Amino acid sequence: MTTYIAFLRGINVGGHHKILMKQLTNVLENNHFKNVKTYIQSGNVVFTYNNSSCSDLEIVLSKLILQAFGHTITVLVRTVQDLKTIIEDFPLSKEVIEQSYFLMLKNKPLEQDLEKLNSISYPNEVFKYCNTTVYLYCSNGYGKTKLTSNFFEKQLKVAITARNYKTINKVLQLAEAI
Repeated sequence: MTTYIAFLRGINVGGHHKILMKQLTNVLENNHFKNVKTYIQSGNVVFTYNNSSCSDLEIVLSKLILQAFGHTITVLVRTVQDLKTIIEDFPLSKEVIEQSYFLMLKNKPLEQDLEKLNSISYPNEVFKYCNTTVYLYCSNGYGKTKLTSNFFEKQLKVAITARNYKTINKVLQLAEAI
């Protein structure tokens, strides 16, 4: 059994794609997922499962969510080591890591799309792409940034979900405790 972390994109936001974490836990446990734990209502799920690829688990989870809740949503799955690497590879100033966001990409973008991204800049906002993650620091806060997940999805043409440093650390702690 391997420990994985699933990030569900766009659930329980503004009344859309409502999924109660207790119900999601029950669905997963009834489908051979073990040690299922969730963190807050935004779709962060830690679990153990037979050794599988993250991409295979993304498909399985997406199908289960569609069957159980009727929602087609993007699911990103990472291993414990993947999350540790995301934190270890933080390419911005270490002073801003706790105020930063980690935008995880479902797939690697095309090189031409990454090149276009390099020409973009906004005052008070810094980002860097590294290994299927965009690291983002917004000095005025994420709620006021133009560099949202939707912005990066359009630029890079891949599905993205964002989490802050606190959430990444919390789910990593949950995963390591299993």
